[in-house]
Amino acid sequence: MKRSLLILLAALLLAAAAAAPASDVGSFRGQTTAPAREPVAAQVVKELQAGLPAWIKEKDVPGVAVAVVDDKEILWQGVYGFTSRAKDKPVTPRTLFSIQSMSKSFTALAVLMAVQDGLLDLDRPITEYLPDFTVHGRFEESPERKMTLRHLLSHRAGFTHEAPVGGNFDSRPHTFSEHILSISDTWLRYPVGYRYSYSNLGIDLAGWIVEKKSGVPFAKYVREKVLASLGMNDSTLDIETILKTEDRAVGHVSPFLKIAGGIPVEVPMVPAGGVYTNILDMARYIMFHIDKGRVGETQLLRKDLIEAMHTVQLPEKHERFGYGLGLVSSHIGPQAYLTHGGGGYGFNSYMAMYPGLKLGVVVLTNGDQGSVTGPVSDLVNKIIQDRIAPPGRELERPTVDTKNPLSAADERVRRLAGSYAGDAAIGTKDGAFGITLAKQFYPLAFYADGSEVVGLGGKYSELRAKPPLGEGEPGAIIIMNRLTGTCEYYDFHKPEPAADKPGPNRPEWKPFLGTYKTLTWGRTFGFMVNIAVADGYLTFNGTRCREYLPGLFFTYDGEALDFRGTVATFRNIALIRTRRQAK
Repeated sequence: MKRSLLILLAALLLAAAAAAPASDVGSFRGQTTAPAREPVAAQVVKELQAGLPAWIKEKDVPGVAVAVVDDKEILWQGVYGFTSRAKDKPVTPRTLFSIQSMSKSFTALAVLMAVQDGLLDLDRPITEYLPDFTVHGRFEESPERKMTLRHLLSHRAGFTHEAPVGGNFDSRPHTFSEHILSISDTWLRYPVGYRYSYSNLGIDLAGWIVEKKSGVPFAKYVREKVLASLGMNDSTLDIETILKTEDRAVGHVSPFLKIAGGIPVEVPMVPAGGVYTNILDMARYIMFHIDKGRVGETQLLRKDLIEAMHTVQLPEKHERFGYGLGLVSSHIGPQAYLTHGGGGYGFNSYMAMYPGLKLGVVVLTNGDQGSVTGPVSDLVNKIIQDRIAPPGRELERPTVDTKNPLSAADERVRRLAGSYAGDAAIGTKDGAFGITLAKQFYPLAFYADGSEVVGLGGKYSELRAKPPLGEGEPGAIIIMNRLTGTCEYYDFHKPEPAADKPGPNRPEWKPFLGTYKTLTWGRTFGFMVNIAVADGYLTFNGTRCREYLPGLFFTYDGEALDFRGTVATFRNIALIRTRRQAK
């Protein structure tokens, strides 16, 4: 989900909660007692069959495969279109698709199988397995010695998303090992365990640990321990097998994009995005999760380990749903579900499992210029949402004791004032102290919760502050929604105008100023970058940066902007200068 959409969602939740009467059912619709109707799975199948042809045409997706399953069998499968725009090979149930980031759950499962076999431990420092591994950090000495596999698989190790070698913006041929070695040249965005931050690097590093500890190439280990055990006999991570497979979908982006050399097929981010599979094999995978780690009558993965995979890991206070181990844990009312998507290199995919309903849906596509996965997930969730009862009043009760109010003038409250990620801001408006989200202001009432400060807004929302990262500055804030049990993070950007001080505007920054561009896969336009100075600070597309070392800057959300090499980089992505700032 894009950050802008998450910000809008948080704002809408606050707005709905603030305006809703006592009888309002929040984001849930339907009656307390649902009328008799067809089974959920039957309705899902019927509406997918009706909707998919139009969505595929609207989004101009060359080929699609979809399946609906229960815990034992495929209830319906459908294939549409072709493996490429040449339209010479129709998609079949055995057509292999790249599933991109859905691969992360397979890597997590491989790690858990190794844990079950006594080969690995989720909570030992990863340096016990990789004694030579290091990574740069601004907040603590030797951060790699605090990292565990649990941190890596739940995206709480603090990594950025891209490595200097073998990432999404690099077309040079590299091996998996070269990609992994380059992670040591990256800078962590956050202290280890500070907050959730999605990253390919932690997953890739976890896969590397499996390979080094087992002595078996990662692709082969997954094949033998995971895919074969699940009966996923067509699926593979082996690039030679992928390239030789005739019934394989080709990735597509917008036909208006000109990509010299085409979209790469071989990428070194194997654990984070290297699985190729088909709809029949994915149906088996979905059933495995719905049946809570069982394949037929065999408990393939221990109950405690599958439960960990399905549960938010290292949660914030009162966080009930979030990223588990390779899967996202979520819910619709009382119905918990597991999900993950994948997109890139011309593919888009989505899976969702509802164990309580014994229902699963998976969609594989070979086009990322317009996805049908969004309409599919929206449809399935709406069908389920329309059948559930409204939430109870117990979710309206704050998690903090409201007997200890804090005034807006309290220093513990005032220090939160300032700008945050996504145009969020905390401060005073029309005499009230509160938060602005998506340009809408929401008053907050603050309370002491031990050493913490908690802000309450509307019916379900709570604001909590993470520990400070910089001297004299607040840390990230968390908006926790009691209705959904989920958290959204907003990193601190800068103080409110009255407290803001100008930066040093060093003359040494002059050579850095100007316009740059990036190249996706090193072959086609990525995004534009403007480096300038505002209020005495170097800025990246208008975002304030702070200099940590001469020529090395960090954005407010911890991304490195590095001018020290022959080529400037942002997030380890090469910046190609297009124009210098006029003298």
